[in-house]
Amino acid sequence: MTDHFELSPDNGWFMFSLPAVIVLAGLGMAAVAKYVRHAPYFTTGRGTDAEALTLPMDRTAV
Repeated sequence: MTDHFELSPDNGWFMFSLPAVIVLAGLGMAAVAKYVRHAPYFTTGRGTDAEALTLPMDRTAV
């Protein structure tokens, strides 16, 4: 590994930090979805059962 950070694919620090940034960004997005948006996916029993969803095509025509 090198002793400084450089945006070069053959630099060890770049190769270490790029996957770390991607994982941390994903964890940050999941936290926003859970605690800020209150996404139903994270609430047990809601938003994960495909049979419980009512889609527009399931309604009867008027």
